[in-house]
Amino acid sequence: MNTRICVTLATGFGLSAFGWTPPGAGWLFNDTGPDERTWTQVALVTNADLSTSLVTNSIIALSTGRNRETNGVWLPAEPELLPVEGGVWCRGARIEAFLAANLNTRGAIQILNNGRWTKLNLLGLAYQDTNGATVWLATVQDCEATIASSHAVVYAGAFSSATRPTIAADVRYQYGAGGGLREDILLRSRPGQPQDYQLSHQAELLVVRTDRGRHAAAIGSWV
Repeated sequence: MNTRICVTLATGFGLSAFGWTPPGAGWLFNDTGPDERTWTQVALVTNADLSTSLVTNSIIALSTGRNRETNGVWLPAEPELLPVEGGVWCRGARIEAFLAANLNTRGAIQILNNGRWTKLNLLGLAYQDTNGATVWLATVQDCEATIASSHAVVYAGAFSSATRPTIAADVRYQYGAGGGLREDILLRSRPGQPQDYQLSHQAELLVVRTDRGRHAAAIGSWV
C-alpha cells in the first residue's frame, strides 16, 4: 500500500482555519496535536497496467494555536467573545483573557495562561531614541470596549494628547490569533515627526508603553 501526504498551512488570521476539514468523502480523523490535525483516506486506484492498488492519502492541517488542551486532550480551538459584567470574556482558544469595559482602568487586560494570570495596562504612545530617552505623545483615556466582530474588541478614541499635534488612534484586541491575544494600535492620524518634539530625526521609534515592568514595543520608526 502506498501513502501520499498533503500538508495544508493555515496562514494569517483566518478563524475559519480552526474548523477546517478535508473536502470529499471517506476522510477519517486520526490524530491531533497543539498546532495540527491529521486525516487519512484509503482509496482504490487503477495503475497504468490496469491493475489496482490501495493508496492511503494523509492530510495534515497546520495552523498556530489550532487546538487547546483540555484534561490532557487536544481539542479544536473555538474562540469566542462573551460580553460579561465589567467587560468582555475571551474563551475557547489556547489562552483565555478578560478585557475591561474601560481601557483606562487598573488591570484592564488580564490573560490566563497555564493557570497563571497576567495583568497588563496600556499606558500610552511615546517616541524613544537609541539612548532610551522618551517623549510621551499620548496617554490612555477613558474609552469603551466594543465587540467589533466575532474575534475583535475595539476601544475607539483610546488616547488623549497633551502635546501638538494630537494623535487620533484606536486600540484593537484580536482573540484567537495564534491561539492568543493580539494588540493593534490603529492610527487615525499621523503623529508629528520627532523634531516636532525637539528630538533628532534619526533612529527614533514610536513605541507602545505597557505597564508590566514598563515593557515597550516598537510599532514604527522614522528614518
